[in-house]
Amino acid sequence: MPKSNNQLANEVGRRILKLREELGWTQDKLADRAGLSLNFIACVERGEKGLGSDSIIKISRALGTSTDYLLTGAMPQAEHDYIQALFEPLNGIQRQVIVGIIESVKKIVEYKPPAI
Repeated sequence: MPKSNNQLANEVGRRILKLREELGWTQDKLADRAGLSLNFIACVERGEKGLGSDSIIKISRALGTSTDYLLTGAMPQAEHDYIQALFEPLNGIQRQVIVGIIESVKKIVEYKPPAI
């Protein structure tokens, strides 16, 4: 079943908000980097406004992600293919080691020290 425009706008807005917060950016900083107004960014993140092609391209470039990710939440096929090509020549043990390293690095970069 196709998603409604409101549902899609909400999902895209949540993805933009998540990426912006991961970068530690304010809405104002994203607006500046994307060349869009602060009010527009705020409305998009709340799912109150949909995005035209120009706006979604500007936001995706500012956030360093693909329009595919913003629209669908899926990893772009090119990234998927690249990761698959990296793993293809490895044997099972090598793959397990690489996955363990990635999981460890993920924990490190996601670590948030307790508030003082």
